[in-house]
Amino acid sequence: MSLATITKGKLVIGSKKVKPKQTEGKGTVIYCPQCGKRAEAGDKFCSSCGTLLSLKGVKSEDIRTIYVLINTEQGKEEYVKKQLKRLDEARRTDTLTGPYDNMVILEGESVDELMELVTNKLRKIPGVKQTKILVAR
Repeated sequence: MSLATITKGKLVIGSKKVKPKQTEGKGTVIYCPQCGKRAEAGDKFCSSCGTLLSLKGVKSEDIRTIYVLINTEQGKEEYVKKQLKRLDEARRTDTLTGPYDNMVILEGESVDELMELVTNKLRKIPGVKQTKILVAR
């Protein structure tokens, strides 16, 4: 992790200048403190580098992680991977070889919240046939 400094009123992380929170149009726009990429208020993780953005009051050691191994219909692996990347809680997605076709790492405030996400969203992605969930401690 890089050292953050304030230079001429702008937050600088390493050699990258990062804009502070600001209001723009409909809502608040924030910028990732790690990579500087723009994010919307309410985003939990940076879509570029995966840095935790908005779990206010939640310490990083309190974040829960699950790994979901996925079997897809033949030829749907890349489509499913694209849909997985759209999930706010997705930290990483991969297409695999072997007994599973895709894998996603999900992070959130509770295992129950993540299990509900798998049931209500992930398993409803067209092309998903079967999932196996591994809970990290």
